[in-house]
Amino acid sequence: MSQSGPEAPLSGTGRILTPTPVVHRLEQGLVIVALLAAAFLPLSDMVGRAVGGHYIPGGADWLQQVVLWLAFLGGLLATREKKHLTLSTAELFGEGRVRRFGHVMAAALSAGTVAILAYAAVGVVQANREEAKLLSGGLPVWVSESVMPVALGLMALRFAWTASTHRAGRVIAFLSIPAAFAFGLFSEQAAALGFVSAADLMQENATQTSQSKVQ
Repeated sequence: MSQSGPEAPLSGTGRILTPTPVVHRLEQGLVIVALLAAAFLPLSDMVGRAVGGHYIPGGADWLQQVVLWLAFLGGLLATREKKHLTLSTAELFGEGRVRRFGHVMAAALSAGTVAILAYAAVGVVQANREEAKLLSGGLPVWVSESVMPVALGLMALRFAWTASTHRAGRVIAFLSIPAAFAFGLFSEQAAALGFVSAADLMQENATQTSQSKVQ
């Protein structure tokens, strides 16, 4: 008699369900639900108002949030399917190692950029959370808007993961994320230092000018 450990979940065909297909199905399911909601909300208002003046309270606000979800879920799916607009490394570099390196660099740049956008989206959600605005039904708007940083964060990770099939390429792409934040912090500090230096220089020139007039 042979012993076996805990059984992995199986699909209807007897194949093992891995986390990746489950995540893909979840993403596709959310997109389908959002599409149905985007079609249902305006249609129900149009029919309801024509029949007896009925409408969904706050339907316009809900539709706005549904469109927001569609935009970011669509971007997430496009990242998964590698359908984003990007530089064509085939025409620029041809075939071989140079092309693969170009693909890694393009993915690294995308990962770093989207990671910065995710950080900015967190700030937007936090600002809207302070407003405490609610959708009809009592759902806080900031909860719905949390799809922005979540989707952008996942997109950044996907850009980095799909940068290469080799570990070195993926490491380079993942390192571009903290590098982008470090570059932004350095640029901000350099700009602040430059502003202070320019202000000091102007003040010094003004002092010298006033002294020369006194003399």
